[in-house]
Amino acid sequence: MSTRPLVNDALWRCLCPNYRPASLLSALASPRPNRIPSETARHSRLQLTSAAQTLQSSRNGDVFPGNISSPAPQHATHRTQRQSRAAPLSHLKKKDETPLVLFPTAELYDRLRVEAAKGNHEEVMTIVRILVKDRREWPNVRLYAAILHSFSSPAEGTAGKVRKVLEEMAEGGIDLDAGTCHCVLEALAVHPDYLLREEILTYMRDRWFTLTDRGHNMVVAGLLRDRLFEQAMQKIEDMLTQRIMVADWLLDKAMWIMLDYEEMEEAWQLLQTRQREGRTSIGQAMWMHFLDVASRRGHVDSITHIWNTRVSPSYLNPPTGTCMLVLSVAARHGLVKLATDVFRVLTARDTILTSQHYEMLLEAYLNADDLRSALSVLLVMAEAGLRIDEASISPLYFYLKHPPAFTSADDANPEPSAGLAETGTETETETQEKEDIRPLQAFKLLQSFAMQSRRIPIAAVNACLSASIQLNNLACAVEMYKALHTICKGGPNTDTFNILFQGCHKDGRKELAMFLAEEMSKLDINPDALTYDRLILVCAFAGAGAEIRDASGHVPITQDNEHENAGIAQNPNTSTISERSDSDGTLHPGHADRQKLENDIKDAFLYYEEMCTQRFRARKGTYEMLIKAGLTIGDARVPSVVRDMREVGYRPGREILRKVGEVFPEVLEKGLGGVEGVGGGGVGTGGGEVDGAGAGGREGG
Repeated sequence: MSTRPLVNDALWRCLCPNYRPASLLSALASPRPNRIPSETARHSRLQLTSAAQTLQSSRNGDVFPGNISSPAPQHATHRTQRQSRAAPLSHLKKKDETPLVLFPTAELYDRLRVEAAKGNHEEVMTIVRILVKDRREWPNVRLYAAILHSFSSPAEGTAGKVRKVLEEMAEGGIDLDAGTCHCVLEALAVHPDYLLREEILTYMRDRWFTLTDRGHNMVVAGLLRDRLFEQAMQKIEDMLTQRIMVADWLLDKAMWIMLDYEEMEEAWQLLQTRQREGRTSIGQAMWMHFLDVASRRGHVDSITHIWNTRVSPSYLNPPTGTCMLVLSVAARHGLVKLATDVFRVLTARDTILTSQHYEMLLEAYLNADDLRSALSVLLVMAEAGLRIDEASISPLYFYLKHPPAFTSADDANPEPSAGLAETGTETETETQEKEDIRPLQAFKLLQSFAMQSRRIPIAAVNACLSASIQLNNLACAVEMYKALHTICKGGPNTDTFNILFQGCHKDGRKELAMFLAEEMSKLDINPDALTYDRLILVCAFAGAGAEIRDASGHVPITQDNEHENAGIAQNPNTSTISERSDSDGTLHPGHADRQKLENDIKDAFLYYEEMCTQRFRARKGTYEMLIKAGLTIGDARVPSVVRDMREVGYRPGREILRKVGEVFPEVLEKGLGGVEGVGGGGVGTGGGEVDGAGAGGREGG
């Protein structure tokens, strides 16, 4: 039974790096007796001629006969095109040049070497034919070296042709010298073949041939073409350590390839090496491409270096798209100097600055922990007439709702707030400031800007309120609302009340929500769907949600944050009430007052009816909470709410349907369609406390 052959692939070379396969060069490495010119030599000469003819026929396209319908005409056309690409201009201009057959043999060898270095394979083969046929030159290493060197032409050479010539040399008993090995390495740098390259290098080590600086560069070029980036980088480092000259073209080639494959760390290392060597300057195209790729990949070190050394001194003028990418990176990493310089470049080219530009600058200041400058950006946007909405201030909101790691002296002691001092709750605010310092700092900074007659956008105040609510500090949010008129001449908007209603829902403050609803009606602020949604939740939780409150008095909200619109998932076990808690979190055993319970839940249904008259839709979690609250008192409108929930595309849970079937079995038999819907008449009050509560705002409970 024959053994399986070894497959010398990349995995085998990795596992057995010292393994040296038997190659075509093994014949060259074995000693042979001196050859005497005889019939064998003549046969070798004819063999070289036949090999040249074979290579020429393959070069002329005969290897693809199936693609040619008329061989003779297309053969001539294809050859003419290849010759026109390969022939130098001197041959096209000098039609009366001396024929090659008239040159002496020594000059033909010189021309052979020059044409091979240029990669002119056609001229090389012509000279070889003259030397072999006409001058009766024996096949020698100089002829083969020229043929191998000419394969460095991208159009004419292939790794297979190189291997075929080496096999012919081995059969003819012609040894490779150091120069021929370097010619092979140069050809393999253009037409990579990892195995053949390793065989050549092994052959050179065995023969104690010294690899020149150019040879080292060709090896690295071949590794790059093989996409062996780690080996290529290691080879370059070894060359620099051994003080071997690394050519500028090789560094350029390596940088282009690394950038094309977005290997930023390797490209950055090569750039530093190139500048450290300082032999030649880097082209503008390379700088531009490097900055573009680095900005897309978010490589901060290279971006800041190129911008400071090339763009800031006006040596490089990147396009607007690249500037936007750089601005985005600067925003994410808090690079204020870089972000402001990008603004300078954009302004110099008369770019129209939009909210997108200012938002990234705002994010850069916030990530650099410069709250005052960030708020100044919002003021500039307002003064420029740009729209500032919820999306514009989202970086500010996320910054304010996270506690600071440390606070600078300037921000820790903002200017005193006249509005907050008038509320009479200064002690409570100072205590809460330790836990909720950022929203309060931002609000006081806005007050200081207002004292300078700056226009304060209401969206900035809403961000402070929303962050305080997110930090479970409703009291601080209410105090900010009371002082809002001192900084915003336009007063609150729908989003302002929606944020406060969210805090009332989380803290179970129905009485405060009713006061705010009345305030909203007096200010003639139109409600939206989220306003009704949160008022329903406030009333429903006040009536039926006591047992799901935690010890701190807050409702455990599982709904997504206030910047999105999605449903909530609440505890389904809310059909009975066993306890009641005050707003301070104190739990009292026993049932709450039945009348108050019914009034709170009826208020929720009244707000739902008014919501339906406005053709607004509640969120899924609100539907579920309203159904559960209605089941607590057996409200007959529950089946209609279930039907409305289905009509808008929400599917009630099995537990809800089961409880509805237990309380209203006759309605369930009719498929929840036998009861009149609930949205039939406008209701202006909730439990008689307020008139026409309308609200709107963000999501969040």
